[in-house]
Amino acid sequence: MAISFVNPWLLGLIVPALYLLWHWWKRERRYTKGRKWLVLSIRTLIFLLLILALARLEWMYPVQGKTIVFVVDRSASIADSDIAFQQVEKALQDKKPEDQIAIVTVGEEAVVEQSLSTADTIPSFSAVINKHATNLASGLRLASGFISDEMKGKVVLISDGAETVGQARVEADRLRERGIPVDVVSLSSKQGPEVLLTEMKIPSKAYQTEKIPIRVQVKSTTDTKATLRLYEKNRLVEEQKISLVEGENTFSFATSASQSGLVRYRAEIVSDQDTLPQNNQVYGFSQVSGNPRVLIVEGKPGEGQNLADMLMQAGVEVKRSSASSLPDTLEGYQQYETMVLVNTPAYAISTYKMEMIQSAVRDLGMGLIMTGGENSYALGGWFQTPIQTLLPVDMELRDKKRMPSLGLMLVIDRSGSMSGQKLDMAKEAAIRSTQLLTPQDQLGVLAFDSKGEWIVSPQPVTNRDELIGQIGGIVADGGTSIYPALTESYQALSQLKVKRKHIILLTDGHSSEGDYTGLAQKMQAEGITLSTIAVGAGADQVLLESIAQVGKGRHYLAESPDQIPTIFSKEATMATRSYVVDEPFIPKWVGAKEWHSQVPPLRAYVATTPKQTAEMVLASSYPDPVLARWQYGLGRTVAWTSDISGKWSPDWVNWNGFPKFWNQVVTWSYPQYQNNGVHVEHQMDGNQMILRVSKENLNQHEIQLQLLDDEGNKESVSAKMVAPGEYEGVFSIDEPGVYFAQVGNPVSLGTYGITVPYSAEYASIENKTHYLEQIATAGGGVHRTDMSGVWQWEESKWGKQSLAWYLIFVALLLWPFDIACRKISWPIIRLEKKENGKQMKQVERLHQLKQVRKQPLVEKKEYAKPPTKITPSPSAPPKKIVRQSPQGTHLSSLLAAKRKRDQQEQKE
Repeated sequence: MAISFVNPWLLGLIVPALYLLWHWWKRERRYTKGRKWLVLSIRTLIFLLLILALARLEWMYPVQGKTIVFVVDRSASIADSDIAFQQVEKALQDKKPEDQIAIVTVGEEAVVEQSLSTADTIPSFSAVINKHATNLASGLRLASGFISDEMKGKVVLISDGAETVGQARVEADRLRERGIPVDVVSLSSKQGPEVLLTEMKIPSKAYQTEKIPIRVQVKSTTDTKATLRLYEKNRLVEEQKISLVEGENTFSFATSASQSGLVRYRAEIVSDQDTLPQNNQVYGFSQVSGNPRVLIVEGKPGEGQNLADMLMQAGVEVKRSSASSLPDTLEGYQQYETMVLVNTPAYAISTYKMEMIQSAVRDLGMGLIMTGGENSYALGGWFQTPIQTLLPVDMELRDKKRMPSLGLMLVIDRSGSMSGQKLDMAKEAAIRSTQLLTPQDQLGVLAFDSKGEWIVSPQPVTNRDELIGQIGGIVADGGTSIYPALTESYQALSQLKVKRKHIILLTDGHSSEGDYTGLAQKMQAEGITLSTIAVGAGADQVLLESIAQVGKGRHYLAESPDQIPTIFSKEATMATRSYVVDEPFIPKWVGAKEWHSQVPPLRAYVATTPKQTAEMVLASSYPDPVLARWQYGLGRTVAWTSDISGKWSPDWVNWNGFPKFWNQVVTWSYPQYQNNGVHVEHQMDGNQMILRVSKENLNQHEIQLQLLDDEGNKESVSAKMVAPGEYEGVFSIDEPGVYFAQVGNPVSLGTYGITVPYSAEYASIENKTHYLEQIATAGGGVHRTDMSGVWQWEESKWGKQSLAWYLIFVALLLWPFDIACRKISWPIIRLEKKENGKQMKQVERLHQLKQVRKQPLVEKKEYAKPPTKITPSPSAPPKKIVRQSPQGTHLSSLLAAKRKRDQQEQKE
């Protein structure tokens, strides 16, 4: 055992400390000698403890065993990861029983393969890591945590040196400062001929009619031949057979964009002499301006012909499509500036496609316009769909007193074949229908299998929540018996006192015989309408269609279960017939002053309710919106509640201002790609993309950033302010490609394209041995070729334990004792001699003096002579007044002793 000091020169503080203590001893007069000696002893000990702590006193003890932490590179650039495992096993052959090892493996981040152990064997490497990056610095940082200052430790880095993230040299230098050397063992990278694409140069802006020049940089380690291809999105544009020479090669393309907007390009190279396929693609994009493209979706063929003719006359490229032909990828919508839904029912578009349209409007800035008609808005079943969310109007009416009372019976098949998604969608459909009804309406829900059961007995819709809860309890089971259930619902509905009565029958199968035609005729005679829904091709469509025709209703085939809710919504709306306002009127301008002109009358429109933040442009006399618009995310949407075919708007179709009016409406809905003074930059750090946004005079504490890939996947982050007008957010990127970045929320600052290249792990084909040597030098270790002698290094055999904090703690404990010795008064017993030479016990002097001062003043009496009457003379001195003490001469002796002692203390 021994001791040492980290800062021994600070022991010189003992000299000034002794001087301070001596100076205090000479000047201190308040305490007795005993008390002074006690205070001096405590203060001397406190000074000594603090000086030893400042000098960093350490306890030294012998250390048994050594510790090595192996940091193993397992990234994709390693030629053979098994070699690293074999190197560690070889190192264990020279290990002593008391020695310890730990293993850390590295990819994009470091993970612990094995904690500190004295075992002589190790399991195979099994930790899951991202091999598309190399972060050696994180491995060294994690390894340092295994080695305390008291250990004889070392870090051995096994790598090819192809670092892509962090700075391993800095971490190695920090370990060296702690006395932990860093050795490096070289691994070989994947070797062989390499061909890689390094860059694509493309104009940031281009016109659709021009040839866009595109240059591609190719790097090769050998002379070879290859095939270079250029893609616009996933469409092959051009292919070239090329010859490569060793070094840098440049090749050019000239192509015209097939569409406007942010257009993504991808170059790909294929060569027989190549080692890494991951670096054979490179990406770029351009903002292409040209003729805008509009997609018109028709509910029935020809309904959008008028609008298409008007837009094409204005130079707009128009594509007409049915609802079933809509794109099913986000990229398919991104090529259009605006989409127009012309009298299209909701059940014709799947929920998945509706969500894709919603994302295209909200996240990519595409415009959307919905026009009216018998299959649009509430009449088309758009209630509570993703499309309703992005429109500036709601499908429900604000003034429901206009609506006649409705008796609605929902007859739902709950047989065993309806289990799963079919029944779930049927219940969702019943719930939506319930939400469309008012307290003046009455609802009945009859579920049937082999027999019918009233889930909701016919009653006014006064407590929606309770009814919705009952509908949610429907369970599938049993067979299918339609006729008894339909008869029972008819009988119940005929008893209700409402203005309109309607039955909706939903089933997926066949039923036993029954007089369906006679029952439908009875319904017709009593003014009860019947609509039927066949779920899937297995339903008896012939029967369902025939009874719907006799019952003056409609028949639907729901090929997909997710169509059921929109069909129910449409039927519940159609049953009232109050959503169609069919009285002529002239719309009033209430907004969009830039569009103002004299407009002709309309004959009908679908009633809707404007949303709170929407702008009404044209209104009816109720007032209901005829034309409304608003901003939804990055996109703009418009609601036109009349039709464009001429059935409800013949005067508008014949109006000479109709083309100009619709050109203004469609143009307003186009994406807004102006950058508004926004500057966007990005930087890759491994798979982390740091997105920096700057804009003058932007003083929000944070802004919202969203990143979308071409498949519509979205990631959102909050970008914090890092400087005035500058913001920074971090995204995780797993794949290279072109991404769309939306900046700003709730106020949009634009959409921007960002190119993410392949990982830097695949970008280098050079030998990194020189970098490994730099790491070894910074870490004060050795650059090794194998594990021979890895357990041998010069290092003190003594471990050290700092005692500084313990010394400070003891000094703090002594401090209260110093205060107590100086501030607390203790009783003092003294012995003094009497005048006659006898010893007496003395009480505390201060106490006695206080008692004396409390005695009254009396005149000194003469006892030598008898008292005589004396006449005082004017010049006679005054009588001497003294204190009379009951102790007599004893008091005088005490006072004399006090004066004598005070004089003696002054001499000392």
